[in-house]
Amino acid sequence: MTQEDKQRWNDRYAAGAYEGREHPAALLEQWVDSAAPGRALDLACGRGRNARYLAARGFAVTAVDIADVAISAARARAVADGLDIDWRVADLDGVGDVPAFGDAFQLILIMRYADLALAGRAARWLAPGGLLIVEAHVGGALHTDDVGGPRGERLRLAPGSLEAALAPATLEVCYAREERVVDPDGAPMALARFVGQRRASG
Repeated sequence: MTQEDKQRWNDRYAAGAYEGREHPAALLEQWVDSAAPGRALDLACGRGRNARYLAARGFAVTAVDIADVAISAARARAVADGLDIDWRVADLDGVGDVPAFGDAFQLILIMRYADLALAGRAARWLAPGGLLIVEAHVGGALHTDDVGGPRGERLRLAPGSLEAALAPATLEVCYAREERVVDPDGAPMALARFVGQRRASG
């Protein structure tokens, strides 16, 4: 991301963006029991709702976001909740094939962050049998005027692109759909959703 992007996200979080969103992602809740206990990585973690959920379930969590304002708020909330989480401020656009925060994760989560290249790299950071859970806003026919999320197509994935980017990787596809869902706050969303498990020989 550019420095302008980082500042924009910091400004949004400083203004209270997502402050009341405490529920973990529904896709994570549906699939977390399919992951073996161990290390988890939450990329583009924002205020850390999913990282806290994973830590409360016993995972050793590393959580990463570009917005230091979001990370500061997430860290304070985790301390208040008695949760030990490794919080990192990092530009995910600059993370290469060898992540600075380690590898061999049992679960990696990328929630509503449209970056196919990052998702492809993350698949290689999984331990054998590890689970990759990705959810991103999708464009195309599902992106009607009533759905929430970014208005511009630049921050949405093209239809079919998420599964196409990840299915050829070292993953067994457990779940791959593009669908409209309703968030717990009542907002309709158009999402590409993918869950894959790293093959033992991958």
